[in-house]
Amino acid sequence: MRKFIADNVVQGGHSNGQAFEATVITNVSNDDPVVTDEIFGPVVAVLEVPEYEEGLAQINNSPYGLTAGICTDSLARSTDFTQRAQAGVVKVNRPTAGLI
Repeated sequence: MRKFIADNVVQGGHSNGQAFEATVITNVSNDDPVVTDEIFGPVVAVLEVPEYEEGLAQINNSPYGLTAGICTDSLARSTDFTQRAQAGVVKVNRPTAGLI
């Protein structure tokens, strides 16, 4: 996993032995451990999808479903997302960390 993270980190990824800095990881797929396993740290994996419906399906396929978010200027898309995303917290145009 450490090599996988090192090869795909866009920002961050360093540790001082006690804490892991905020990290952004790209070029991942749905079955990569950084996506499928719960990570207790400031890490986000960015998955690209070709269209909205596939992205929504991937969100709803998560065994965790803690938070989900979308950035859009479409009222119809944001309404659909809030109704169909299966997560404990669903946000539109807001960060998914925290409950602000």
